[in-house]
Amino acid sequence: PGSAVVTQWSADADCLTDWLLDFAPRHDDAEVHVGVVGPAKSAARVVSFAHFCGVHCPPDVGGSGDLTDAAVSALACLLDDRPDIRCRLHLFPLGLRRSLTYLA
Repeated sequence: PGSAVVTQWSADADCLTDWLLDFAPRHDDAEVHVGVVGPAKSAARVVSFAHFCGVHCPPDVGGSGDLTDAAVSALACLLDDRPDIRCRLHLFPLGLRRSLTYLA
């Protein structure tokens, strides 16, 4: 069995995609568990949490649910095009109820 890499959460779908495309071919034995920001009450909460965790947050944050959707969509598109990349998603909940609703 190979190894696994767990990432910090990301609020930037483009950055996430670029990183995966760079990392995965060089580490084809590793499964990547990609962190995605979960839905939050407000964009301000996402920005605050990003600052606390040292995560870059794009300047055009928009609605927090939009960030989750954008990252999940980008990841799904990438994996459709690149089935050789072994990847799983893990959600960083910024509100448990909202995250459970999102996952349902």
